[in-house]
Amino acid sequence: MRKAFFLVLIVVPACTPLVCFAYSEYDVISLNKACMFLRNQYIPEAGLLRAAYSHWVTDYNRSYVNDNVLAARALAVCGENKLANAILATLMNKYSNYLRTGRYEVLTGTAIPDVPSARVNIIIGRVGNVTIIAEVADNQTLSDWKEYADWLLLESINSLIKGDKARAEDLFKQAMKMWDGNGINDKATKESGQYSVYKLALAVYAFKALGKPAKYWPIIKEMLSVIAKAQDLASGGIHTNYVVRNGTLDFSISDRNVETTSIVILALYSNYPHLINANSTANNQVPLYTYVVFFAVIAGAILVVKKAKRIR
Repeated sequence: MRKAFFLVLIVVPACTPLVCFAYSEYDVISLNKACMFLRNQYIPEAGLLRAAYSHWVTDYNRSYVNDNVLAARALAVCGENKLANAILATLMNKYSNYLRTGRYEVLTGTAIPDVPSARVNIIIGRVGNVTIIAEVADNQTLSDWKEYADWLLLESINSLIKGDKARAEDLFKQAMKMWDGNGINDKATKESGQYSVYKLALAVYAFKALGKPAKYWPIIKEMLSVIAKAQDLASGGIHTNYVVRNGTLDFSISDRNVETTSIVILALYSNYPHLINANSTANNQVPLYTYVVFFAVIAGAILVVKKAKRIR
């Protein structure tokens, strides 16, 4: 059933009232400019979005399948249904074997393994000078995954989808302990010396999915302030990383990319966190994917009927 749910999310029109929200009580970025950024990353000949913004960055000439799955959902929240559906069509027609990664699909309500695996990137195609890359799980489990905030937060969301709220709360608590006043200081940050913006967005997403536990609001509020500063208003994109210099956050060390911008949009503006929360707190739980499949099928049926009428 979970596999069917994910495939329905890919096949049917990107936007349904169930998931397209485009409203946030945490309206800390310019949504219009973030949406503009995603639109401008589109490569027509590839049917996908370019990963990075700046020409001198290696990822400028790369397009990642997992980024595009997130971006299609984010564009749907933006109201860009035509572009979102075009991206989904490309993914299904050319790269359908690489849509399940055991990672980010949890953000659209699909359960992932309880113990993460290491990730590897593989080249699966080229269009002009753009390399198409897929992230896949290898056979090696991550023994130290609880030292990485992104995995703690993704597994917290995963636990809510599976109905294990106690585990979700515990994993979220562990991630929040990594906040040091400037950012999430996990193993990756300690090794690189850079904070990641997307982990802040994942924290906001998980916070909302958990029902916004009040004791964490002061930290979430600080995280939202950082996310707001991470947006480049010229391009609309969200910077990926930052460092602290003389008490000031410096985002100039990083580029703006599709992955981070899409996750921020989904965390702040989509209805997915609310749906996951509703599913986890319902007295008589029906799996989240059941609701999404139901409404997605209805949306698809409506589209078919409309097309049939136009043909007649």
